[in-house]
Amino acid sequence: MNILWANSQITESICIKSILVLELINTRVNTTIIMNEKNNPKESRNKLKLFTSQSSAKPNLHISAITLSGRSNEEGYAVKELDSKWQQLSQQQKEQTIEVTYDSLQQQLEKGKYPGGACVISATISPTVNQNEYFITTALTGDCEAYLLLVENSKTTLEQLYKNLHHPNVDSEKSRILAHIQRSKTIPSEYKKRFDPTKRKIKFDYIPPPIGFPSKYSVRVSRALGNILDPKFQQWGLTHKPDISHKNVQLQEGQIGFVLLFSDGLRDGFANNSALLNFIDENKQKLKTPELFIEQLAKYKFDKKEDDRTVVLAKLEGGKVKQLTVIDGHAGIHVKKFIEGNFISELEQQISANSKRMLKNKL
Repeated sequence: MNILWANSQITESICIKSILVLELINTRVNTTIIMNEKNNPKESRNKLKLFTSQSSAKPNLHISAITLSGRSNEEGYAVKELDSKWQQLSQQQKEQTIEVTYDSLQQQLEKGKYPGGACVISATISPTVNQNEYFITTALTGDCEAYLLLVENSKTTLEQLYKNLHHPNVDSEKSRILAHIQRSKTIPSEYKKRFDPTKRKIKFDYIPPPIGFPSKYSVRVSRALGNILDPKFQQWGLTHKPDISHKNVQLQEGQIGFVLLFSDGLRDGFANNSALLNFIDENKQKLKTPELFIEQLAKYKFDKKEDDRTVVLAKLEGGKVKQLTVIDGHAGIHVKKFIEGNFISELEQQISANSKRMLKNKL
């Protein structure tokens, strides 16, 4: 697989959807949007227009995000400052809050009969009482990715913030799916034997209705949100339940820290993490101003021009709680739009409900 990045300008088949830079200063928000001057990417190639709301105050939250729209326009992101109530929750309560958020969104998607589905990764960055210390909670369903990026003068490190990607052939998912299939009372034994745990995709073309599909169909991810997980999929072990991870980070003197989230469209272009680190090393001076790094990212061309790509980059600084979410939609834009518009508000409702229960229990 070739490395995704090359020193070249944006090609005609890549259209920049938007770059969003949020600088939250108390209750004030500065927004920088870089977008195509014209709708036609062929005519507007490399003609970027910059609109900025300036502020002289030092920002206490710095997030940069970008979606590169390829063939499907099914990706997006959501970023926001969260209430400090999140910090009052225990680790177990944080996990419960996230799980209920995913459950509620799945129920709403099923009730609304939105076609398609989406992989979702979220990261909540919470400062602790100690200076330059942060607690990061990551939740994943699907195959988007999240990393802790630490930069020093001569050293750059990248540390995975999620447990495993949710592909059927990943060991943890393979074991979970096989156990689910063996327990199933609705799948005949002759079909249970046909599941091949060595393949990245689950194929349903050999299984007739009502437990399968009348035509060829395959699933690349074993977890996702949306109606793509209809009963036929769920009985084979596919689920919307997220994997949740936690990481405590203490920045050392001279270190700059970031949380980096991205969709599989970006990952598919890199041969490995070393290729990603090479790109970061080449541009790490721009990481001191994250929006410059994201802008550089946008100007690079990609080998897989047909794929959408979304990246969110948040600097570890300030005393506010940051919520970052990347959504990678499949089989339509409806689920992506729903999650993009409702994920953080649903999470906030669950945080508030959990806080109220805590207060009630103390009385």
